[in-house]
Amino acid sequence: MPRSFIDRLLLPAIFGLTTMLAVLILWQMLLGHRNVEIQAATRDQASFIKAKTESALEARTLFLDRLAAHWKADRRLTQNDMKADAALVTSGSPAYRSIEWVSPSLHLLWSVPAPQTSASGRDLSPIIALRTALKRTGATGTVVVPHVALPNDALGFLVCVPVRSARLNGFLVGVFQDNELLSSILQGVAQDYWVAVYDGNTPVYERGTYAPPRDDRYAEQATISVQNLSWRTVAWPKAGAVSYARSALPVLVSIGG
Repeated sequence: MPRSFIDRLLLPAIFGLTTMLAVLILWQMLLGHRNVEIQAATRDQASFIKAKTESALEARTLFLDRLAAHWKADRRLTQNDMKADAALVTSGSPAYRSIEWVSPSLHLLWSVPAPQTSASGRDLSPIIALRTALKRTGATGTVVVPHVALPNDALGFLVCVPVRSARLNGFLVGVFQDNELLSSILQGVAQDYWVAVYDGNTPVYERGTYAPPRDDRYAEQATISVQNLSWRTVAWPKAGAVSYARSALPVLVSIGG
């Protein structure tokens, strides 16, 4: 018997279109699942960067706080002894730009390593951020961490610790450069991701030739908070991590099939 129009064309067409529609729906579901996986992985990396950075900064702050406590407890220490302690600390961690000893009158008494030009006795009170931080730490007895501009237009921060016995003896100040410190902390972390750290809108660290995200689909942010220091970190997967989710080839292959 001759095959009808429905047998020859309509039913195969309906079956083919239904199959193709099902394939596209399943593939879109797969892409959605892949996007969620990328976002979750990026969020985990941003959280890990936050935790590692906060832990490293707190460790350096605590170390300087304990060094100040040691100086306060041992009244037999001389200036040379204190400078030797500071030199030992800076030699063990290249992230330190310097460790300085400041008098209660806000004059720099010595710095390790020593600056190229003699700065002993220099009045630091004209530096507003430093003066404010030292007065605050002297009044409260707590560690204060201000963000400042360092020489040569570099950005950095200071860890200001008061040293007092019966009275205020002076201030222990640890000087760090943002980019050098964060490079040492984040070395080997999240290698498949672009990483940047901002103080407000000012970039303080960017890994390599950082490529800012073209949209917010995969970018994840976290806030780094240590003492009164607050930074914003952004993690963004490199092209290889998102190429699978963006590729149109599997869709074309499914349609062709």
